[in-house]
Formats: sequence, C-alpha cells, structure tokens
Amino acid sequence: MKTLPFKLLAVLLVVLIASNSFLDESRGAGTVAVLDGGVCINEILIDPSGDSAIFDTDNNGTADDLDEFLELYNNSTETIDISGWEVWDSGSLLWFTFPGSPDDSTTTLAASAYVVVVAGVQNGGSLPSMTNPESIIFDAGNGSQSMNNTMDNVVLYDPGADEYVQLVYNGDAADDPTSSYSGFASTAVRVGPVEDFGSDEDGKSLTRYPSGDTYIVIHDSIPGAGNASPTIVTQNKLSVRSETVSLDAIETSVLLVFALAGLVLLLYMIRRGVKFYKMRVDD
Repeated sequence: MKTLPFKLLAVLLVVLIASNSFLDESRGAGTVAVLDGGVCINEILIDPSGDSAIFDTDNNGTADDLDEFLELYNNSTETIDISGWEVWDSGSLLWFTFPGSPDDSTTTLAASAYVVVVAGVQNGGSLPSMTNPESIIFDAGNGSQSMNNTMDNVVLYDPGADEYVQLVYNGDAADDPTSSYSGFASTAVRVGPVEDFGSDEDGKSLTRYPSGDTYIVIHDSIPGAGNASPTIVTQNKLSVRSETVSLDAIETSVLLVFALAGLVLLLYMIRRGVKFYKMRVDD
C-alpha cells in the first residue's frame, strides 16, 4: 500500500495538467480589449426582430431594428471618463457620441457599471431601467438601424487618447477604420486584438459572460442586467476570436478526470487483490 499514494498522485497529476491545458485553450485565454484601462464593449443586440425570436428593447410593442443596443462595461476599480467617446461601424460610420468633450467629466462610468446605447426609442416606448444604480443608458435617436444584421465591425473610439477597440461578428472581416471610415482619425491606434464575437441568434444578444470576460455567449437581451446570472444564458456557446467550444465539452473533461482517477484506483485494488490471492494460494 505504500506505493499507492505516489503512483496515484503521479497519474492524477498528469490527468489534471492535461485537463487544465484543455480548459485554458478551449476558453480562449487572452486579454480583453479595453480603453482607458477598463472599458470594453460588453454586449451587442444585432437583430431584435428576427424570425425565430424578438426583443422589444424600448417596450413600445414592436420589435424592430431601432431596438438594437450596445453595452459598455467598466471592468476596472476606478471611475472612467467616457465623455466624447464615439461608436462607429462600417455601415453607419459614426452613429453615437457620448455627451461632453474628451476628459471633461460630463459622462463618467463608475467601476463595475454599465452604459447602454439604444439605437432609437420609438413612439410609445421608453428607455429600459438599469438594474445597476450606477449604470446609465442613452437613446442614440437614430432613424434606422446602426449595426448590420448580417455581419459588421463595431468600433469604440476615445478621441482624447486617440485609441480604439474593435470587434467583428457573424464572420465579417476586420476593417481598418483609420483608412476606410470617412471622418475617423487616421492617427488612431487600436488597443488589443480585433475581438470575434461569433454569430448571433434572432432576438438575442452576444455578450461577455461574465461581464468583462473573454467568453462570449448568446443570451436573452437584458441591457445592463449584469450578465452574471446563468439563468439568463440561453445557449452555452463560447466564441472568442473564432475559437469555439461548448460548456458540455468542459464539463466532460472535468468528469473525465474523476473517471480516470477512479479507474486508476480500481485497477490498483484489483492488482493488490490478485497478489493477495496468489499469496494465499501459494501458502
């Protein structure tokens, strides 16, 4: 029995290292692209009025393209000034500017808080309430959709720092906004990678899970809800920078660790039992 702890520990160590390597790789390990040390694009609702599901963001009774929204999240411990920051995409170009001028503190985002921009509140509708009391929400007042339903780039630009973060979805190729977006600063520098948010589903948003993380999931569109509750996740699909893996695969790998450990222990006990039986027979 003296060799059991050492043999079993060695096997378990190999299994656990292999399992952890799989989890790290499949979860798309990497850094989140953020501006000013903490603000990331956290969630986008692209197609509120799809064929299979709808989401009426302004609750006016009709879900259509103006119910699109974009959500930012402050993933830092400090309040960040987002005054004058701009939202761009390849089709609409500049479609929203946060109130104020760069760094004048007109619009600030508290730590762990959200800011949501709805494409356009329609007659009979209103901006949804935010569950986080420090979060804020804006009506972009657009008369048409801002983000393309099929595929697009979304860019968040900070004119004060002359930096931007960028994502793509539904298989779109990454643009270079400094050269292809009319009016965009040619001197701007991208922070971090162009993040691939994967493919959306009708009436559901693409969001980081949990907020500010590298995981991207499809879930019921609840702007500013925090995205931390697994009860709102409707599809356990992770898609970050074109790497996809299901949660079922992750759960399977964990179960595999315990199954292999049990198998090792069982084989060891069988071996010990056989030796003991032979010794009794020899006696």
